Amino acid sequence: MLAGLALCFSAVLWSGFSCSGASPSDDNRRTRTEYEVKADFLLKIPNFVGWPTNVFPSVDAPLVVSIFGKDPFGNVIDELAGATKHRGHPATVCRLHTVKEAIDKNCHVLFVGSSEEESVEEIVAAIGNKPILTVGDVPGFAARGNMINFVVTNKTVKFEINAKRAHDAGLRISSQLLHLATATTKPRQP
Repeated sequence: MLAGLALCFSAVLWSGFSCSGASPSDDNRRTRTEYEVKADFLLKIPNFVGWPTNVFPSVDAPLVVSIFGKDPFGNVIDELAGATKHRGHPATVCRLHTVKEAIDKNCHVLFVGSSEEESVEEIVAAIGNKPILTVGDVPGFAARGNMINFVVTNKTVKFEINAKRAHDAGLRISSQLLHLATATTKPRQP
């Protein structure tokens, strides 16, 4: 199972990799951008997170992925979301002007753009322990109270996880995903 997960995520690592199906010798090879890879991660990570049973109001309610701050993804994330399902729930993407909207729109995943670096602590406080998976790509983002932080090392997108923060919000992050993280803050055992 872990091998399958690693293969799934290795397919989206950014290191000048070509799009799937193209061999290294293909003339029409295309390198994916950093934010194409991050958008792909953002939509795949929820498959390895368990939310409390009451966060989806119906069996066909969408997985709501919200972007707060300057949007680095453009229409790439919208296109990917159109082809994404999370345990039977279609994915939808919305852009927010305030953190309160994340709560009002029953957001499941909140991507905090790097434009909000100065406000990370205020965003964490506003979300509180609501079951919203917070993700970003700000240096030190996970250590400052958010749950997942994308980091780029040697042109490869990786991620850090603050499992304690996720646990406090009632989210269960798969041990397989935790194993792939470059750094993890684990929850305290009772």
